[in-house]
Amino acid sequence: MARKVFERYGRPLAYYVDRHSIFKFNLGSACIHYTRRISEEEGKIQFKRVLSSLDISVLYAQDAKSKGKIEKGFDYFQRRLPFECERYQVKTVKEAMKILSDLVDFYNVKRVHMETEEIPIERWKRAEKDKRSKLRPLPSDSDLDAIFSLHFPRTIYNDGTIKFQGKSYKLNQRPGRKVIVAFQPGRKLMALYNDEKIWQYHFEGYR
Repeated sequence: MARKVFERYGRPLAYYVDRHSIFKFNLGSACIHYTRRISEEEGKIQFKRVLSSLDISVLYAQDAKSKGKIEKGFDYFQRRLPFECERYQVKTVKEAMKILSDLVDFYNVKRVHMETEEIPIERWKRAEKDKRSKLRPLPSDSDLDAIFSLHFPRTIYNDGTIKFQGKSYKLNQRPGRKVIVAFQPGRKLMALYNDEKIWQYHFEGYR
């Protein structure tokens, strides 16, 4: 989702998030979002790494009141979506996603915000026209596939291979070299050295 937003609108200066474990390192957790299980001071979660690589800061909400505005939006969707799904007798996730998309469109494009008394899209357009937007374009040389992957450190064995999830992959690189495996589940593996892609492998059925 973050990648689609950045590609469509650009990079924000910062992400304002709660203190969920996706966004904050919790020692001892086995969550897949972590690069590896290491000491807390060294801990680097995947999402924060993505933001850092794109020069985006992370700001943590200290309590529920700090993120009240965004919570109001979530509350609206959480109340409306079940009602609409029941109304239209939705039976599949695909059907529910269509309704959610329509609700988001209504919320942003037609609904007058209770606090600002403006339609969000009109407020957004005015900010862009007045050059008050802080969004920045993505760097032209960004490898988004590599950035928006799960990263895991590996060392190349003497036979030029690395191991990942119980399987060996031939890289034909110098033994002992430390690389980063960039993993896109169900799509592909990449090996990065000094932030440069030196190898990739597409899983069967994906090109």
